Amino acid sequence: MRTRDTICLSLNDPGYREAIEEIQGIILAHFPGTTFDVYLDEEPLGVYVEATVDVEDIDDVMDIYIDRLVDLKVERGLRLYVLPVSTAEPDARRPRHQDDVVVLPTA
Repeated sequence: MRTRDTICLSLNDPGYREAIEEIQGIILAHFPGTTFDVYLDEEPLGVYVEATVDVEDIDDVMDIYIDRLVDLKVERGLRLYVLPVSTAEPDARRPRHQDDVVVLPTA
């Protein structure tokens, strides 16, 4: 008999807050005008940091944080996703989940 596990994510979790602040700091050090939206989403389930940056090529943004993001995911098992969005493409923003806590059963 298989039981269902539960995953609970909160934007108030200290581990996520620390990781979010670290990633934001890395991005801000290179792109000081960046603005951030942090939210939960279910596809895939996780905490999302959307970074709106005044840059043409978002790969330039990804290059500065991707190694640390991978480390955080592996070391801490965080479901953390960073989505850089260029101010040149405002329609690239994702719709957000409005809650600051999501609890979902796992299969």
